[in-house]
Amino acid sequence: DPTLESLVRGAMPSPGDVTFVVVEHSYAEKARVLQEIGSEREGWRSKGVEVVGLSMDARADVVVVLADEGASPGLLARRYGDLIRVVPSSAVPTDKLPDGSTLPPLQR
Repeated sequence: DPTLESLVRGAMPSPGDVTFVVVEHSYAEKARVLQEIGSEREGWRSKGVEVVGLSMDARADVVVVLADEGASPGLLARRYGDLIRVVPSSAVPTDKLPDGSTLPPLQR
């Protein structure tokens, strides 16, 4: 909508402060999928998928799903396609630091 774009650009300190892009998935569609995955966590768990976290990435036009897919890799992607991006994440903390080293033993 050119009128809306003009109004928003006019409200910015500099017209270049805002960029409009055409996205494939609407905000409502992403919000619906985010809500759906969140409300079906138990169902996903029964299929071997532990949903650890959810967020919406408007710039990438996807719902980001932090998940441990265990023995079912790709199950979420097959269900939701390019509307989601699965980021592998463990529901259980590992004993390793990000650089691969381990924590020193606790001293008493």
